[in-house]
Amino acid sequence: MRRNSVLAIAFSLAICAGVLPLLAAYYISRERAFVLERRHLADYAEWTLQRADLNISRARTALEAVMSEHRETCSAADITRLQEITTATLSVEEIAITNGGRVICNSWGPVRDEEHVSGEPISLSDGYMLRLNGGGLSDPSQGMLVVSHG
Repeated sequence: MRRNSVLAIAFSLAICAGVLPLLAAYYISRERAFVLERRHLADYAEWTLQRADLNISRARTALEAVMSEHRETCSAADITRLQEITTATLSVEEIAITNGGRVICNSWGPVRDEEHVSGEPISLSDGYMLRLNGGGLSDPSQGMLVVSHG
């Protein structure tokens, strides 16, 4: 072999010896970052589900309190009690009493306009329904979860 050929081969091998470890390190670190990110996203999804379950559980507890007290007339005492339950329950912003899908009153007082419960219901256990982006009656533009019974 000629000297130039040997130098070219040696130079090529030296470049490969320097570049290959860098490429391998890049590939391994990239794959590890993907694995860690997937694990973090799975953990985050689990936390989100736990938080949603806690919020729905709190809303169900508030609804059970209203139903056990038979608050259906929207009297001043009923509205005061709805306000007390709303204030005492962390995840509940407002409670409404409905009749045939039409809102009669909520924890803010009697409803003056024709208000209806909006959103497609998703069945939960024990006769409860969940509506996504149902909108609050006090602030309808807000995307809220609506938990209802019956």
